[in-house]
Amino acid sequence: MQEDLPNHKDEVEVKNQVMEKQNVDLPGKKRDKKKLVIIVLGVFVGLLFLLGLCIGIYFIYKSQIEEEVTEEEQEETSEVKEESSEEQEKDDAEEPLLPAVKKIAFVRRKGEGSEDDELWISDWDGTNQRSLGITSVSEVFNGPNEKWIFYKNYEEHILLAYNLETGRIKEIVETDTLEARAGIQGNNTISISPKEDVIIYEVIFFQKEDCVDICMEMDPYPERKVGFYAYNMVTDKKVYLGDFLMVANWDKDGQNIYTHAAAYNYHEYGLGEGIYKINVNTGDAQLIATSDEEVYVYHFLEEKNITFRHIGSIAEGTELFVEKGGVEKKLDEGEWAVLQPFIWISPGRRYVLYERKKGEVVPHQPHFELILVDLNTLEKRVVASPGANEKIASRNYWIDDDYFITLFEYGDFSDWYSVKEDLLLVNIHTGETTKITEFGDVMFF
Repeated sequence: MQEDLPNHKDEVEVKNQVMEKQNVDLPGKKRDKKKLVIIVLGVFVGLLFLLGLCIGIYFIYKSQIEEEVTEEEQEETSEVKEESSEEQEKDDAEEPLLPAVKKIAFVRRKGEGSEDDELWISDWDGTNQRSLGITSVSEVFNGPNEKWIFYKNYEEHILLAYNLETGRIKEIVETDTLEARAGIQGNNTISISPKEDVIIYEVIFFQKEDCVDICMEMDPYPERKVGFYAYNMVTDKKVYLGDFLMVANWDKDGQNIYTHAAAYNYHEYGLGEGIYKINVNTGDAQLIATSDEEVYVYHFLEEKNITFRHIGSIAEGTELFVEKGGVEKKLDEGEWAVLQPFIWISPGRRYVLYERKKGEVVPHQPHFELILVDLNTLEKRVVASPGANEKIASRNYWIDDDYFITLFEYGDFSDWYSVKEDLLLVNIHTGETTKITEFGDVMFF
């Protein structure tokens, strides 16, 4: 019976062996799991590191790109600001009324008689001077000078146009069939449009018979009207504008003129005293302003809301006022004839010139200095002042907003035949002057 019972010792040994085996295997498994966890964590951390590295590289790259873009944007913004500033200056200056002039026309005294006075042209700086072969020229009227040169002859006192492309001459005012002969006033009564397609002139009438040197002025109303006409160079159509003092200036589109009509208008021509805006294609006149003061000449720049007024009389002298945006300023004053009643507006509407008497070279021979007015600040300064034996004539023509040309007289004014005349180019910024002709016989330009 004792042999059939299980051997307790053997059972214990088997259990111990099993336990030992278990004790051996269990720590190994734990170690394997720990290694696996460590590996997984290592991979995860590595991935996080790589992800962080990628993100860091991305943001560094993005930062560089943004800096470059910002610099480009700043440059573009700066360029836009500069362009905006330039555009603002351009807007302030307005679009040029006239293009930069390339040619200038003038009359030379080639002999003792008026029949020898000859028409010449040159580039604006005095180069490429040449004669057009036209004589008996009393005056020339400079405009853009792209296609036409306008001038007046001695014999008929009529207005003619020389075509620079074809050499053909067009007669603006045809020979009159009435007993009165049409004549063209000169000086400041001729005005040429910015596109050179319209010329405005003043017509007066003279007796036709027995008129040799001195012709009596006539008024053949109602058959003819004295006053200003607009002639279209393209259509050859003539439009009557009215009887007024002078063409003050054009609008920037070249479709209208501004003028001051005085109270002495003849007949019923429809213009009372005041400032008028007149369409050169239709002749329609619009009253801009009236004044109770004794105004001699108005100049009105509608797009800038600027008005120049010469006010005065022989007894009280002359005053020059400028009004901008409703604010008025007195620019100058003096005795009668000290201030000339003309201003010259630069093509870009940035400056104007006017003349002030400086003194007399000899008795009854005044000479004038030229005053420049900045239309943005309304400040003024002298830009051309002749010396003791020099004169500047009342003919000033802008080339662009930096240069203008004037007729310059110099020599011994006590002996008029010894006085020389040439064209003078003036830089308004530096005051530098350059004679662009050396003939000494330039009469008009």
